[in-house]
Amino acid sequence: MSSTSTPRSGATPHRFTACCAAALLMLAACSDRSGGTSNNTVGTSASTLSSTSVLTPTTAPFTANGPMCPPVPGGRVAYQRGEPNGSAYTWSVRVTSPSSGADNELLAGDAGVQLGEPSWSPDGTRVVVSAGDGTNSKFVVLRCDGSLDHELPQLQVQTPTTPLAIDRPTLPTWSPDGRLLAFVSSDGLFFVPPDGSAAPQITASDLTIAIGRATWSPDSQRVVVGATAADGNTDLYLVDPATGTFTRLTTDPAEDYQPAWCSDGSLIAFRSGRDGQIWVMNGDGTDQHSLSTGEGAESAFQPVWSSDCTRIAYVVGEQGNTRLHVMNADGSADHQITATDPSPRVEGWPSWTAG
Repeated sequence: MSSTSTPRSGATPHRFTACCAAALLMLAACSDRSGGTSNNTVGTSASTLSSTSVLTPTTAPFTANGPMCPPVPGGRVAYQRGEPNGSAYTWSVRVTSPSSGADNELLAGDAGVQLGEPSWSPDGTRVVVSAGDGTNSKFVVLRCDGSLDHELPQLQVQTPTTPLAIDRPTLPTWSPDGRLLAFVSSDGLFFVPPDGSAAPQITASDLTIAIGRATWSPDSQRVVVGATAADGNTDLYLVDPATGTFTRLTTDPAEDYQPAWCSDGSLIAFRSGRDGQIWVMNGDGTDQHSLSTGEGAESAFQPVWSSDCTRIAYVVGEQGNTRLHVMNADGSADHQITATDPSPRVEGWPSWTAG
């Protein structure tokens, strides 16, 4: 079942514009299923940045309250949304409540500026997002009331002679203990303090990291990530950042990637090319099975667990037209949690905070 790889070494919504550097969005786009409506509103305290603005950390004391701050029964799901705007997309980060359908805008961008891949802090008071124009990259930390907290620009690896820029850092994910962000790039798997107080540390191997979040173990000591071996096979690997060891969890010839580890450590959900659906396995890689409802099911991507491990939010559809759905951990009671219109649009990379 497993093998080991040797280490190789509010007011108005805030608007993010092209001059504000950012990371390339990796949205596995999927057509809309009918059903599901939501109350789409603009957050009362969402953030705005102009084309000439410099992001300044917020120094005022923070009390987590407002339409996008917990607590709320069932928690909240942050996600990215893109709407066609000529030849480009207008991207935003939104927060929705699966229980009530309330939907608010947290951060918006001009056409062509890429925003998304949100990840909640463990206490649900902050969200880290990727932002950029396809050339420059940074991570931005927002407060759940829509105000700007701080940014992590110029993500670089320190070398004995000179810092090296990380190529297209993407998909930051907060550790359960709040001490680190894991993120991926074409250069490998990285870890960095969320306040940017230290340079990113790389955990590299002879594997190529696949598109998808690195998902944390409940004790914040390990992550699971999709990676491609020299033979071209993409599987899930358990990574120990302390030792740099990659242990293979899946071995099917089809691609397995985009993992999500349940908060109690018992289950890992992931996207599998075996049937294009969401699969679930035990935390040790055993008992791998599909949650598909059968032939004809639309493509499914990017699963994320509810805090109590009873439900999974995920993306469904085809390229250029995707929506967020929620289902029970056994695949039952599947339903759309965002509005059908406007269509087409793309939604992706959900992150679910506790209630």
